[in-house]
Order: sequence, then C-alpha cells, then structure tokens
Amino acid sequence: MINRQQVISVFEELYDAGEFEGQLLPLCDAACIAVEAKLRKNADETDSALLILAAALLNRRIVSRIADEDAIASFKAGDVTIRKETGERLRNADTDVERALELALPLLRDDGFLFMKC
Repeated sequence: MINRQQVISVFEELYDAGEFEGQLLPLCDAACIAVEAKLRKNADETDSALLILAAALLNRRIVSRIADEDAIASFKAGDVTIRKETGERLRNADTDVERALELALPLLRDDGFLFMKC
C-alpha cells in the first residue's frame, strides 16, 4: 500500500493545496488507489516514482475541480455552440501526470490501452 502521508508530503513540496487542504486525504486515497491498481506484482510501493505519480494525480484531481468551477462557456448565435476552456493550469497538470507516468512506467502493469489525442 502506498503511504498516503508520503504522497501528501511530495504533493505539498511540488504543488499548492489552496482551498482543498482539508480534503487532501480523501483525494489522495483516490489517487493512490488508481496507482495501486496498476502496480506490477513485485513493485516497490515506496519508490519515489510512484509517490510522484500519485502526487501528480492528486494535483490533477484538484486542478480539475477548480477548472470545472472556473470553466468559460461560449455560445454562438443560431446553432448553439458550447465551448469550455479549462486553462493553462489544467494542461500543466495533465503534462505533469504524463511525465510522472513515464517515470513510473517500469513499476506499472501494461494490461490495457489508452486513447490519447494526437
């Protein structure tokens, strides 16, 4: 089991908890469960790459919540077009998760596939 307190410590070193500081533990649990579900059989759960990945996922969850609240919708005359812009912070969080996944890849199972935008 990935140590939640270590993940929160890594998160606090890398990111700003902001208004979500009191909610870090349940959000951290969700991030750790997501990482643990993909671990290889003999992976070292204390490996720093896994802690960084869980912290990046935790940040992504927080930024996603903020982006949902701050999303800008635009409407077009005639046919209604709705467009949401999530902003640079969400794109940066996604990039952090991708980089952390690259680091942790040797510790994770490759038993699925992923659709990504090109």
